[in-house]
Amino acid sequence: MNYIEITAKALGISKTTVYRSQKTTGNVSPRTRERINRYISEHFPEKIARFEFNAAHSNGKAKFLTFIMPNKPSFFWDDVICGIKKAEEKYEKSNVIINYYFYSGDINEKEIYSILCRLEKLLPDGIAIVPTQSSEIAEMVRNISERIPVVFLNDYCNDCENVARVITNGIEEGRKIGEIMCSQISDGTVLVLLSDGFESSIFQERLRGFKDYCSESGSNLEITEIAYESNGDRYVSNTILPSLLARTIAKEMQSRKNVKAVYIPNGICYQLMLAVKKLRRDDIYVYSHEADLKARRMFKNGMRGGYVTSDAFSQGYLASRYLCQKVLGDKTDNLSLITWFEFDRFD
Repeated sequence: MNYIEITAKALGISKTTVYRSQKTTGNVSPRTRERINRYISEHFPEKIARFEFNAAHSNGKAKFLTFIMPNKPSFFWDDVICGIKKAEEKYEKSNVIINYYFYSGDINEKEIYSILCRLEKLLPDGIAIVPTQSSEIAEMVRNISERIPVVFLNDYCNDCENVARVITNGIEEGRKIGEIMCSQISDGTVLVLLSDGFESSIFQERLRGFKDYCSESGSNLEITEIAYESNGDRYVSNTILPSLLARTIAKEMQSRKNVKAVYIPNGICYQLMLAVKKLRRDDIYVYSHEADLKARRMFKNGMRGGYVTSDAFSQGYLASRYLCQKVLGDKTDNLSLITWFEFDRFD
């Protein structure tokens, strides 16, 4: 079987639909096209590249935007894609076509580099990418951004100063965590767990906003910052062993009997919640920038804490609108690339 037949069988759709999705004039819904491109980019990446190359030469009117994103089950990235689709619908009549390259895990620098190498030869009209701290990737992004618009879906990769970013308001996120924490805790020690070897401006802004609010409204709270060994990894939810963080928390609890809360600026996963729950029978308040779906259920089922989460839908929408306006020659001066956030608290 060829790749069209394999893809159609795997996704439960017709071969005709897959074939049409690989044509610039194919009448396929954005959602179906994304599903097909997700599967093909993972199993037949060279076919996506060939599609973009052929399309660019066969239809000079079409504008091609490429999103480079992690291929992982996540409410966050699903919402980002929904935002992208909303922008795609807005510019549908302008013949803007959005394709996706998916890489495995949260950040897979080897795969991202390979994708960018292919795209540098094909050179679509615009690229949106979840960036990394890799100097090689940063250099390639700088070279590409001199020829086409590139936008980052967050603030990472400090080496690419001239690339537009869709970012969140980290200080306000941190202040909101401080607000929901101080509403439940009047005194005691708060452990702030920070990843060693990785500095992100958004993480630092969250921490600054959190400490500012606690100093204003939680005068009896003692904030203790603890670095855990992460080898420079960026995310708690998938790349950090929850048991490693749990051991760090356990060690501090043994030496500090008055620990009331744990704050992790870069996410909480279900496994970590389980590990923390085993460490201590009494309520321990856990706060996060972002909690995964299973961790949220634990909050709702009695484990106390709260979180804020970035507006993922707006990230995808704003990044897409920015690129669409750039490639179509529209004004981008009034388009804010800063998203807001939401929060929740469980008592």
